[in-house]
Amino acid sequence: MRYLTVDRGPSRFVPKGRKYAQYELRTRYAGAPGYVPYEPIRDHIEELAALGLPMASIARDAGCLPNTVRNIRAGLSATVRIRQATAIRAVTVHPNERQQIVLAVGAMRRLQALHAIGWPWKGIAEYAPNVAAAVMSQMTRPRQGRTVIAWWTWLAIHDAYEQLSGTPGDSDRARRVATEHGWWAPLDWEGLDIDDPRVEPSAAQAPKTTTRDIANARRQHVRALLGLNLTTQQIADRVGVSERQAMRYLAEVRREDAA
Repeated sequence: MRYLTVDRGPSRFVPKGRKYAQYELRTRYAGAPGYVPYEPIRDHIEELAALGLPMASIARDAGCLPNTVRNIRAGLSATVRIRQATAIRAVTVHPNERQQIVLAVGAMRRLQALHAIGWPWKGIAEYAPNVAAAVMSQMTRPRQGRTVIAWWTWLAIHDAYEQLSGTPGDSDRARRVATEHGWWAPLDWEGLDIDDPRVEPSAAQAPKTTTRDIANARRQHVRALLGLNLTTQQIADRVGVSERQAMRYLAEVRREDAA
């Protein structure tokens, strides 16, 4: 049996050649079986595949040939060598450099969460090199979204999320779109595995956003725009309210600042 060393990222085990493998079976596993039944390994592969991880990604992550993974899945052999089985069982849905092609769900959820706190696609793209705003928008569309993406795309979105998730954006349109689609915000994912397709926040644990919270956020936004010499209409456009409502917020902010 031959083994494949992954170019991007270290393999889970180093190929040792046929003679060394035979020697290992005679010594390392002396008194213990050098092979294990294939069923548990097949079931693990099936679970990963059902969640959308490609066979080739599973093989690259484990450090073996794609045909090895396919053969185990097909049950062509009743047993699997221990070190192959151990490496395959260590593969998870969590993106890593070894996989090269990874699940897109974590990146999609991060983009949706940033949108939910006011970050437009173009704003996020400034923090995610080589990932266009149009690509981000497409990834979040239910019917057109990608199930897998390149590792480097996932990493760029991950890093942007780490930088931006603690800071609200200034796009009320983005917030409205996220609310219409029911997208979760970063705080909703706190303590949860955002990259696992089987994990989803519950409505009970999600923080409640009241109309008072929205109004307070808009007042703070108006206060931040006061020093930019904008017209009332320009402030209204940026905050996402009517000009009359913007005038009310301006009056309230000035009263608070004068008090």
